[in-house]
Amino acid sequence: MKNKNRLYTSPGDATKQLHEDYNDWSSGVSKYSIQLAYAVIAGNWAAHGTVNVILTNGFSRCSLILVFMFLALNLLGTYSIMFLIKKRIKYANDNPPPLETGA
Repeated sequence: MKNKNRLYTSPGDATKQLHEDYNDWSSGVSKYSIQLAYAVIAGNWAAHGTVNVILTNGFSRCSLILVFMFLALNLLGTYSIMFLIKKRIKYANDNPPPLETGA
């Protein structure tokens, strides 16, 4: 007997959907955050030319700090999603669906 209130028919289906969602999310975030980081660093380099000038200019230093904070948050987000997926997989493995009986 199927429960019509369930979103997925089995833990395997739920795990597959989690993997697909994670891959979509992480690939988009990784692609754009790396491009943004390179663009800001390249812009600073093009405008100022040397590391010493970049580090002594307040706006350049602030932009680099924001880039590193942004990348750190992306890593933290990726770790959080990975942790939640591992937790979900463990739950699915520890709680298999009940056996269906032919009635």
